[in-house]
Amino acid sequence: MKTKVAIVGAGPAGMFLAHLLHKNGVDAVVLAGEGRSFCAGADLGTILAEAEGKGSPLGFLSRISALAAAIEGLRQPVVAAVQGHAVAGGFELALACDAVVAEVDTLIGDGHVANGLLPAAGSSVRMRRRLDESTARWRAVTGELLPADDPRLAGWLHAVVQRGEHVGAATALAYRLARVASPAQSAFKALLQDQDARTPRAGLARELEAFAEHWAGVDVPRHIRAFLHRPRGTSSASA
Repeated sequence: MKTKVAIVGAGPAGMFLAHLLHKNGVDAVVLAGEGRSFCAGADLGTILAEAEGKGSPLGFLSRISALAAAIEGLRQPVVAAVQGHAVAGGFELALACDAVVAEVDTLIGDGHVANGLLPAAGSSVRMRRRLDESTARWRAVTGELLPADDPRLAGWLHAVVQRGEHVGAATALAYRLARVASPAQSAFKALLQDQDARTPRAGLARELEAFAEHWAGVDVPRHIRAFLHRPRGTSSASA
């Protein structure tokens, strides 16, 4: 039987398509971004608009959290192909995938606290499972980013490739996974997620609660506006 691999975008349309893959006979998925970056996080302007219109962006962020969980819960293996930036929500999407291939210059990390925010799409739960505890904790409390070729990411990234090669490398990896597609593969993936999620499910709910508490107690919009109006060429990235 011929194997099928689907390449979907990292935006909302791609996430919607990912939900449909359960019915389309696809054996593996590549999640890829368009343009200069895989995904640098949720649109901060949207977060501010949600806050100003509804008092809190929690509803919007809850949907992003649910989408990351849906990617993680797909029966097919999902390979992320990242370039440019995989930061904040983009990092959280990559954490939800089964394997990650990165361009060599990609900057990767949670980054939320650098802008006065907390994560809301799984970073506080998945980052500590994917990275070693020391690396995850430092990324969490500093917001600092790492380049893809940093050794501290080696245990999580499946491959680091040259510019322009990430989608091809991720697609080749997806075909390797697709060639062994079977009910056993899907069941084993579901079993791993279930074992991981026995306590993290409560952790994901607590993450959203912590975001809401932080938003209510701190002037987060001020931090966001400062970031949006920062001088061009500045970055919060650091090793």
